[in-house]
Amino acid sequence: MNIRFSIFPKFYQHLSVHELALLVRDVGLDTTNAVIREGYWVQPESLAKDLPKFIKAMRDEELDVRFATAGYSPEYIAADPTPLGVLADNGITEFRMGYFLVTGPDVRSLMDTARRSLEQMIPHCERFG
Repeated sequence: MNIRFSIFPKFYQHLSVHELALLVRDVGLDTTNAVIREGYWVQPESLAKDLPKFIKAMRDEELDVRFATAGYSPEYIAADPTPLGVLADNGITEFRMGYFLVTGPDVRSLMDTARRSLEQMIPHCERFG
């Protein structure tokens, strides 16, 4: 097993992309998450423009980014899988979606609903690897 140490850089959004890359490398981590959120290095509305710049800055410091933190819901991806294509085109092979909310005591029913939602993503995730 090849273990890679990463950081979720939520508290470093004040740094430039280059400064973040230097910090990650200097503290001895292997990589960082690509955070796709308003106010971070990769904005949701400019994903296709921002992500390649972020990835290049990390690779310039010999950091290989494979994971993105994004708030995409299964329904969003089912309606428009374009973000998965952009992630794949930039070497991102894993991502964190939005959360499923627990809204009542019937956990089994909520899990069934979540499973059905996730099944909508299967063909898109397979398509983009």
